Amino acid sequence: MAHTRFPHDLIETQQDLVRAYARLARSAPGGSTELRRRVIRLSSRVAAHPYWSSPAGAGGSLGELRAPAREGRAGGGSP
Repeated sequence: MAHTRFPHDLIETQQDLVRAYARLARSAPGGSTELRRRVIRLSSRVAAHPYWSSPAGAGGSLGELRAPAREGRAGGGSP
């Protein structure tokens, strides 16, 4: 698999999404509305990021984005 370089802001958004999803998974039933909304909002930002429609993003995938997001590295893309 080719190494894809993702923009720093896209990786940060994916990292925020992972953290929000983990908090949602640990939350008590009934008090998670705001966390669910945050997960949806962050998911939408990741999916609608301009990177995916750029020539650089043509070969990228969400699966490839998750690895650098988990590792906490930005991959040297644009700020």
